[in-house]
Amino acid sequence: MRKVLFLILSLFSLTGKAQKVQIDGIHYDLNPETQMAQVTFESRNEEGHYVNSYTGNIEIPSVVADNGIEYKVITIGEGAFANAKSLQTVKLPDGLTLIDAKAFGNCEGLMQIEIPASVDSIGQYAFIKCKSLTTVKFSGTDSATPLKLGSGVFYGCSELESITLPKLKSLPTLTFAECRKLKELKHNGIDIVGSKAFLNCTSLSDMDFSRIHDGFSDAFDGCDERLTGSWKEYSENRIGEKIKRNEENIVVGYDQSPEFVGDIYSWLNKNIQYPKECLRKKIQGRVSVQLIIDEDGSVTDVKVLRSPDEGLSKEAERVVKSMPRWKPAMKDGKPVKVRYVLPVMFRLS
Repeated sequence: MRKVLFLILSLFSLTGKAQKVQIDGIHYDLNPETQMAQVTFESRNEEGHYVNSYTGNIEIPSVVADNGIEYKVITIGEGAFANAKSLQTVKLPDGLTLIDAKAFGNCEGLMQIEIPASVDSIGQYAFIKCKSLTTVKFSGTDSATPLKLGSGVFYGCSELESITLPKLKSLPTLTFAECRKLKELKHNGIDIVGSKAFLNCTSLSDMDFSRIHDGFSDAFDGCDERLTGSWKEYSENRIGEKIKRNEENIVVGYDQSPEFVGDIYSWLNKNIQYPKECLRKKIQGRVSVQLIIDEDGSVTDVKVLRSPDEGLSKEAERVVKSMPRWKPAMKDGKPVKVRYVLPVMFRLS
């Protein structure tokens, strides 16, 4: 099984031109070069935790103005509303493309959210432990373009009872873990269901497997026994999770995914250098990088599969080759060699 990790890079910090401002009570990073805006967090405390004091109901405009310049709001940045425990609802703007990692983490009072059809990526743990979240609506459920999710997006949303998902490339590890009241999940096709994606969703007793193409046998661990049993039978008979090895001794099916040690977003933001020529020409897009994670966690055999520009290809390949060792994938308690495809998204925002 090929595990896919979706990575979104927000490049406000990389261009060096961002300006942090507060407009109508909301904090933004503004980029005069691209005239794009990112909602950002208020501050961090001494321990590095996000500090946000938002309360009640908030509506984020699609365009904000500062010093006579209009900026299009395209990103809810990492930790933008994290730990705002009295925040109840947020109306997101049309034209938004990214909800970044932990954007609404620990917003314990957040009750409902609607994801605009324009959003193409949601970062890891974006809504982690939003314990009052009962309603999540995706406006783009009929979109032909798969939505990209990071790990644990709805981890610990203990009041969430039902959700209808758009088409997904993957449902990563821990996406709905500990959503103990989740009873109904509808979807428009999922390529891969990750390890423990529905861990301890004790109220979930039924699901349509017919449009799920691949997945880990432990995806429904801790759910209703009938569902867990049905999934394991389906995954073994329809998908087939027997260990397969190619001529390079690469394991195709494994129990535990390889894991980057630390925050991969922070590491890449610190180490990547946006190519100057691409900045000048305003070139952006996704670079798909294939790599091998060896038994000892080493990154080897890095090569670019697809890219919109040679300059972005070279930089993506360079930075992936320089990665430190990962925690290796595991199968039957032993480290194994696996292949990864790492899409690196370059955004001029």
